[in-house]
Amino acid sequence: MVALRTSHAHIVHLRTLRSDLLTQLATDGTSDSVSIYLEDLNSGVNIGINEREPTFLASLIKVGVMIAWFKAEEQQPGILQRKVVMTPEMSALPNDHFARAQDSPLAPGEYTISSLIDTMILYSNNSANSALCYYISDSHLALVFDDLGVPNPFQVSNPATDPFKLGTKLTAKQYSNIIRALYNATYLNETHSARALRLLTQTKFQQGIRSVLPSGTISAMKYGVFHGAFYECGIVYMKDNPYLITIFTRGPANNRHRIQLSWIRKYAGIVHQYMSRLHAGASP
Repeated sequence: MVALRTSHAHIVHLRTLRSDLLTQLATDGTSDSVSIYLEDLNSGVNIGINEREPTFLASLIKVGVMIAWFKAEEQQPGILQRKVVMTPEMSALPNDHFARAQDSPLAPGEYTISSLIDTMILYSNNSANSALCYYISDSHLALVFDDLGVPNPFQVSNPATDPFKLGTKLTAKQYSNIIRALYNATYLNETHSARALRLLTQTKFQQGIRSVLPSGTISAMKYGVFHGAFYECGIVYMKDNPYLITIFTRGPANNRHRIQLSWIRKYAGIVHQYMSRLHAGASP
């Protein structure tokens, strides 16, 4: 069972970590290509680097869709067991190359809302996401993001600058607010917050932040991928000392995100080593 919150608050200093990250970014020449937000969840102490740089969310938006449906379930118990139709058009939506390696496309037919949520989150399936967005109102989605205090990423405010209707950009810091709300159960109730986090601990993508964590470390993670950009955000449940980490990267578009993933692994590794030493009582 994933705990929503722990109660081991103590004094935490992250200034040295921020300095170390800035030095490494400068050495790598990635200072303008990476955004990082980190928060020690026991103390609330946080640091950021380019954390206010807005970007399109890509598949990170699927966490918001899940939250919207779980909120609907709180208001209308049983709605998640409702069956809806996956149309051929929805079924034909392509997945990114990471998702294609993890799951087969959903065939047209009837699915419960609950099963579509599972598929959308676990496998980052775009067909499931499309169906879930179709069967929930735009106003309900908008209200969720408004209640969470972040811009609505589904809103296309200027078609001239957003011809592909990718929606409003969010920053790494803003997106972190969504994940923190699950951890603190401040928007969904504890039952549905725990359910959302449990799904995020079971996501199938393993090539980013999880790949630098010690074996057996639980993490609730979601990735997003876009042209030349790769994002990952979630909670690392380090024993008694969980932390929230968000890394947004922007780089060359022709490398199938190998470069961006190498950045995510490097900087997440630096963060985890620091946090491990910090909470072990050693000098970081």
